[in-house]
Amino acid sequence: MRLIFLVFNILLQAQLSWAASCCGSSQAFPTLLMGDEKAQSQVSFSLSKITDEVLGNGKWIHRQDQNQTETVKVDTAFLVTDRWQMGVGIPVAQKKDRTGSDSWKIGDASLVLADETWPEKTYSWWRPKGVSFIQLAVPTGESLYDDSSNLFLDTRGRGLWTLGAGVAFVKRLPRWDLFANLELHHSFSRTAQDSRSLTYTISPGWGASSTLGIGWSQGPLRYGSSVGFLYEDPIEIRGSNESRGTLQRNMTFAASLSYMLNNEEGLSLSWSNQALLGAPVNSGLSEAWALSYSHRWMR
Repeated sequence: MRLIFLVFNILLQAQLSWAASCCGSSQAFPTLLMGDEKAQSQVSFSLSKITDEVLGNGKWIHRQDQNQTETVKVDTAFLVTDRWQMGVGIPVAQKKDRTGSDSWKIGDASLVLADETWPEKTYSWWRPKGVSFIQLAVPTGESLYDDSSNLFLDTRGRGLWTLGAGVAFVKRLPRWDLFANLELHHSFSRTAQDSRSLTYTISPGWGASSTLGIGWSQGPLRYGSSVGFLYEDPIEIRGSNESRGTLQRNMTFAASLSYMLNNEEGLSLSWSNQALLGAPVNSGLSEAWALSYSHRWMR
C-alpha cells in the first residue's frame, strides 16, 4: 500500500515538470509500474503559474502577466511480460494571461518501454528495486517554433523528438520509502519557418534530469517530498535566424499528500515550486498545484 503512494508522487512529478514551463524538457520521471500492479491509470489536473523568469545571464525577472496553465494529463502503464512494461502519457492544456485565453490543446505525448532489471526477489534492508527504461517524447503539442501568436498562447510543448534512457529505484521500509531516478536524453534537429516563410534549422543537444524523494506513511495517508533537477544543452538556430542559445538549468521542490481510498484507488494532492532551490538559468520558474486520481489492477 505504501508503494502506491510513491508511484502517485512519481507520476505527479512527471506531470508537474511538464506544466512548469512550455519550453522545458518532457523527459521527466516516466510512467512506470514500481509495485506489484499489472496495470495502472492516472488522471491528474494541475494549475500552474510562471512566477519568475531567469535569463541566460542569470538575471531574475518577476512575472506579473497573470499567466496560468491548466493541464489535464492521462498516464497509463501496463505489463507486457512479467518483466517488461509499457507506458504512455498524454497531456491536454489551456493557457491564459491578462490578454485572454486559448482553447484546450494537446501537449507532447510520451512513450515508455521499461524492464525490471533489479527485482526484489528476496527481502533486503538496503537493496532497492530498480527499473531501467527508454522514453520517447513525441512533439504532438504546438511549440514556440510553430506558434502563430506573438504571446505564445498556443505553445504546448517543445516541438522536438526526444529520446531518453535512464534508471529508477525505489526502496520500501516499514513506514518510509525512498525513490530516485537518473535520466539522459537527446533531442533531434528539425526545421521551421519564420514570419517571412524563410526556413531555419533548430539544433538541440543533450539533456539530463534526476529526482530524489522520500515519503512517510501512516495508515492510508502518505506525506512525501522530492527534489528534481533538469539540464538542457543550448539550442542552436541556423538559417534565416542565427543564435547560439543558452543552456537551461533549474530545480523543482515538491511536497505531496496522498490518501488510499481502497486497495485499488487513491488520491494525491501536490505542490511544487521551481524558484526555491539551485541557481536556475534560462528558465521560466513556476509554482503549481496538482490533484490526481489513480486506479491500479493487481497481478
